[in-house]
Amino acid sequence: MSRKEEVFIPALKGKTIPVISLDNRWYRLMNGVDKTPRMQKLEDELKALLKRQGKVNTETSTLLNQKKLLMENIVG
Repeated sequence: MSRKEEVFIPALKGKTIPVISLDNRWYRLMNGVDKTPRMQKLEDELKALLKRQGKVNTETSTLLNQKKLLMENIVG
């Protein structure tokens, strides 16, 4: 473990840290700064993954509701 990790990991443990691409402060900080191609690529990947996570969460919720209704029909 590097010295930086030794310092930062305990400091961040248990903290809620917003996802950078969803944090308005990130956009204010990066306003007028040219992002490197790697930064842009990683930000795009993160946005795609967050979109996918939202769809999965919605689908999970829908499936749980359907399961509840079906179980009520079976038990009832």
